[in-house]
Amino acid sequence: AARPALLAALEGGAALAPLLDLADTRLWAAQPVDNPDPHAVGLTSRHLAYVIYTSGSTGTPKGVMVEHRGLMAVSAAWERLYALHNPLNHLQMAGFSFDVFSADLIRALGFGGTLVLCPRDTLMDPPALYRLLSEARIDFADFVPAVLNPLLVWAQETGHDLSFMSTVVCGSDIWTAHSARQLRRLCGEHVQIVQAYGVTEASIDSTCFEFDSNSHVDAVLPIGRALANTRIYLLDAFAEQVAPGVTGELYIGGAGVARGYLNLPQLTLERFVDSPFVSGERLYRT
Repeated sequence: AARPALLAALEGGAALAPLLDLADTRLWAAQPVDNPDPHAVGLTSRHLAYVIYTSGSTGTPKGVMVEHRGLMAVSAAWERLYALHNPLNHLQMAGFSFDVFSADLIRALGFGGTLVLCPRDTLMDPPALYRLLSEARIDFADFVPAVLNPLLVWAQETGHDLSFMSTVVCGSDIWTAHSARQLRRLCGEHVQIVQAYGVTEASIDSTCFEFDSNSHVDAVLPIGRALANTRIYLLDAFAEQVAPGVTGELYIGGAGVARGYLNLPQLTLERFVDSPFVSGERLYRT
């Protein structure tokens, strides 16, 4: 389904997938109102949920095949971490081609919450963004530093605060302790502040660091510890665990590890490797 203004741009793909204009009820009124029975159609948790293209550090787009079990695993971790059993108002800022969009969708609509769409021109306009956050009574927002930091500077300079929120997540880039402390002053001790880390190849989020008044961090916030259903390893060139304080490569294991790269079997073998620690499990080499 698409807005009418976008249909013209999608006409070339009409042969691959039907286009539904939701304003024209004739096109969808006869569609079933219930989900299909997964057992009747043979669906399992190992079926694909989506394929998202990411260039990562290589600059070459790769289609990452994420299965339903990966999304279920990270959803369960989010529910525990963010208390999602309490329906919240979530702000949706990520683009559709970015896996954080799926995170926003799941954390909001998957748990009975509300998803508020942020217009593109509002993102980098701190007064407009604050107005949306305040008027929509947003409880939960997952920012990138490039959007959050200007908002914090503006709020501090104009005497506004973010105490009406319950959880602020920042991820997808380096975030400093200075900015985290600035946020803490603006929102108070009751607001949960989280630095999240993850990769598309391991179902969105893999680790988190909860920032509080007892966090002794001087420069950049760490990526924290593994989420539930995730295992994190720091390994050397021989796939041996490194000692504390020694540099190693980050490997991600657990139910969130993706199936691999679409139509790239050799690259899949290189980056998704058998785990030497858990029988039958694969690790993603970051």
